[in-house]
Amino acid sequence: MIGFLFPEVCNQQGDQGYKDWLEINGVSTRVVGGELPTGLAGLVVGDVSEQGSAVLESLLANHWLISEIENGLTVLAIGRSGQIISKIIGVKHFIGSQKSQYVNTEFQDKPVYGFINGRYDLDNLIVESLVGEGRLINCALLGPVGIVNPWFEKYCFDIETASREDLTDHYRKLVSD
Repeated sequence: MIGFLFPEVCNQQGDQGYKDWLEINGVSTRVVGGELPTGLAGLVVGDVSEQGSAVLESLLANHWLISEIENGLTVLAIGRSGQIISKIIGVKHFIGSQKSQYVNTEFQDKPVYGFINGRYDLDNLIVESLVGEGRLINCALLGPVGIVNPWFEKYCFDIETASREDLTDHYRKLVSD
């Protein structure tokens, strides 16, 4: 099961669309919050607004998330939420200049396409940190990063959903324009 943490706060860029995509493709999902659910295989933390950043930081004080990452959970944190979680667990995160654009970058020597909107270092748009037995994947690429990049979805959560070459081709075109 893939969890989606605090979607009432962490959905700045429509990250719940990824939850819908997973469900359509037969992957079990669940909205999670203050209580640790059983059977959690991975966790998505969507992007947050500036105000939402303060709310998320407050919600994560003494939260089960940190110990679960240390115990082996993989967390894909999108946008500002990745910066907040990185700060809380004490791993490096990269902040660069203000950008708003479609980007083509590489992670694990493979291409990744997406949109960024915020203060991100273009050389470090996806940063993976090992924390105990788990991983925090801090991803500046917003919206449907898992949908547009099938190999990245497999890398993060070891799942494969339906083919989406048309959408991936669309993002490739946006990046090249």
